[in-house]
This record gives sequence, structure tokens and C-alpha cells, in this order.
Amino acid sequence: MSNIYLATEGITKTFSGVKALDNVSIFIRNGEVTSLVGENGAGKSTLAKIISGIYGYDKGKILINGKETKYRNPLEALLKYRIACVHQDSTLIPEMNVVENFFLEIENKFYRKGLISYSTMKAELQRFLRDLNFNNIDVDLKAKYLRPHEAKLIEFAKSLYHEPNLLILDEVTAPLSRHEVDLIFDHVKSLKNSGKAVVFISHRLAEVMDISDRVIVLREGRVAGDLEGNEIERDQIIKLMIGKDVVLSKYFPPRATNINSSKKILVVKNLKGNGVDVSFDLREGEILAFAGLGGQGMSEVLRMIYGILPKETGEIYLDGKKIEIKNPRDAIRHGLIYISESREAEELFTNLTVKDNISVPILDKCSKKGMIMRKRMNELITNIVQTFSIKAPSLDAIIMQLSGGNRQKVIIGRYIIKEPRVFLFANPTVGLDIRTKMEVYRILRDLANKCVGVIVYLSELSEVVNLPDRVLVMHSGRIVKELTGEEITEENVLKAYFGAA
Repeated sequence: MSNIYLATEGITKTFSGVKALDNVSIFIRNGEVTSLVGENGAGKSTLAKIISGIYGYDKGKILINGKETKYRNPLEALLKYRIACVHQDSTLIPEMNVVENFFLEIENKFYRKGLISYSTMKAELQRFLRDLNFNNIDVDLKAKYLRPHEAKLIEFAKSLYHEPNLLILDEVTAPLSRHEVDLIFDHVKSLKNSGKAVVFISHRLAEVMDISDRVIVLREGRVAGDLEGNEIERDQIIKLMIGKDVVLSKYFPPRATNINSSKKILVVKNLKGNGVDVSFDLREGEILAFAGLGGQGMSEVLRMIYGILPKETGEIYLDGKKIEIKNPRDAIRHGLIYISESREAEELFTNLTVKDNISVPILDKCSKKGMIMRKRMNELITNIVQTFSIKAPSLDAIIMQLSGGNRQKVIIGRYIIKEPRVFLFANPTVGLDIRTKMEVYRILRDLANKCVGVIVYLSELSEVVNLPDRVLVMHSGRIVKELTGEEITEENVLKAYFGAA
């Protein structure tokens, strides 16, 4: 096959004695979009990092245009072989602005008379973003102030700027709106039509079905299947991913049948600020979801309730009693817990161990008279790991060695130990595989069944339609539609999204 751009032969990679990849041999053709799918921990991101030069490998070969090739780092892979990768975790440097991040390590292109021209770099970036239809991004802003979707668009644009022969996209669409996903896909199809190779990694199987010419399935670090054309079917992909058939109706737990409408756990009145103006309540026994097109204020509502964002006005009542929340510390004291969709940036201590990440928020549960009771702490940590089936090389492994699904279970598990009254979740399944998503759905339903308040912001339509008991659809910072039970259909939700309801 002369149109193969890159192939791997017998790639094996081990972390702390655990095989992340085991004898993986695949090929990537020019002029095709090849999707790489599998459960969390199947080895997708590890393979992407090996191909893009971040990781080395223990055994095997990488061939480019049929010739064995070795490169020492991502920059060499990018500049010499034009292999670009947009990774699941952001690679932007927080304290540098967008322009500086975009042209990092290629600044000499703008070297004039002993100086690097910032104005020329800025003008070049603004022109390039306009050509891509990536508008309204402040390029003078530091990366740490970018919204998740803006950061991902910048990283994608940066990869295209290098005119790659092979572009790898690892969970790029997770923080994006439907419009932004369509825009990304337009550029991907343009690359494909120009004869370039694209690898697309995603847990959103609808997107995989939409964009793929081939689908390679990984399971437990090995190739479980390679599908093309009419072979690319959702049920077949899922079967290869998890090794057995899964009935669609079992993806989501049944809706609640015992919601106590008169028992209101949380009441929010006239919450205003950050472009938002809402009033709503949360009833005992239900999962309440906020939904809408990207940028309509759903995330802001949760962050204002938790005290991350300031509010102009608004009253919050918990179990009938008015409470004041000015910051997250106040929220936690009142029994509210918020779990962000930006796990690495806002939830995890990325350079610390699994044990550290679990223990830090629950130190109050295992200390006495200012002293930490190690035995008690170890018991709590072990219980969380066992209860949530967290897979880790060891408790002393760095948290980033875990898959995205296991990191999320660490976050949820450590907070459940605190026995909160209300959980606020922002896109709790972003970046997770089907099996782990199902585990998270079950956890949310179990919390609601135990009369713990559950408010969740969802962006995936299948989750909006099937998971919550009640949906509040937002548009321009306002709640424009409330749907309950059997009213929550795809048609009704989409009508509300676009103002046709």
C-alpha cells in the first residue's frame, strides 16, 4: 500500500510495570481519517504521544513512508516529519499569551534587525484565525484566562499552521459546541481531500461515525479490530471496545419515580451576573440538568452558585434556610461540592500521587487534634479505590499516569466521602469511554436516590435526553424551557436550543 504515510510495528510501552501498549501494529493512510477508539486506559493517548514524539517506546518500530524512523522529541517530529498532535490535555503555557504560545519555538520566523516583531506575529495570527473562521478570540490574553473551547481552538489552529502531513486529534471536540465541531470537521475534511493523513481520537461515537474512513479499536493495550466502510457500525465498535455486546437501553439508569416535588433541597432566586439571570429549584430525588448551545450561561450558573464567579444579585436557600456563598470555601462549609469539567486545570494536583489527590480534600475526615491518623486515612483511601474500581499502578503513582476515567473516579470518590448535600457537576463524562460513562451515570443516580442533590451541566445531546429527570434549557443566559420526564425528547430539546419551542 504505497499510500501509507505512517505505520507502527510491534510497539510496546510499559509504565511502572503495567503494559499500556502491547505489540501494537497499525498503519495510517494518506487521504484518510482514521479514528482510534477504545475505553479509557486502552492505550489511545499513549500511542498518540509515541507517534508525536512525546514518549519513547520499549519495543517496536515507527515507519514513515515505509522507512524506519526515530525522532527524539515532538519538535523534531513536527518540523522534520510534519507530525502535529493536539493532545487531550492542554499544552499551552498558562503565563504566556495566545500569540506567544502559538509561535513558541518558531519565533525566529519573525526576527527582524535583531528583534522579534510581536506586532508582526500578532497580525499573522489574527489573519490565520480569520481564515479558519475562528473569530472573537483575544490573542493578547494569557492562556490561563482562555475558556476551554478557546484554548482547544488555538491548539488546533497551531497544528494546522505547520501544514502537517499527519494530524493527530486527541479528544479535541470534548469542550466544543456543535458549531465548533462542524468547523473543525470542515478543516479535517479539507486536509483529507488534500491527501494528508488524520488520526481522530474520541469517545463520542456519533462523531467517529461521521468523520471516519477507518476505525481502529484498542482494548487493554492491543489492537482489537480494524474496521472500514460498511463495517463501521456503532454496535460493532462497542463490542470490540469492551469485548461483549451492550444493550443501548442499559446505557442510562432508569429515571426516578419517587421525586418529592414539595421537598426542595436547593432554591435559587434571581441569580444575576456574568450574563446570567435565572431562578430555579432542585427537588429531592431528582437529577436536574442545565443544557443549551455552547456559551449560553450553563457553566456560569454552577460557578456562581459555588462562589467561583461573583454574582450581582441572588438568593440561595438550602433545605429552606438562606445561605451566603461568597467563595468556594463558603460553599463547601454549607455542603455544596462543584466538580469542574477542566479536571487537570481545576481538580487535580497533577504532579502529586494518587494517594495525595484523594487525601487532600478529606484530611478533616482522618485527623484528630491537628494530627493526621495515617491508619484512618489509608482505610478511607483504600475504600474509595475499591468502591469506585479505580485502576492505578499503585497509590504512589503520579495521578497523570491514570486514564481520564480513573482520574474522574478519584475526584468523585474523594468528595463523596465528605457527604455533601448538593453536587454540582459540569460535563462529568467529558473525555470518558462508554463503560466509564455508564459508571458515572450510575453514581449520579445513586446520589439522587439517596436524596443528595444533583445538578449537572450536560453538553452531549444523548445525555441530556436520557440521564436527567428534569432539564432546564438556557439561551442567552436565561432559562427558556423546562422539560420533565417523557417531555425530554431529542426533538423538544433541539427546538428549545434554537428557540423554536
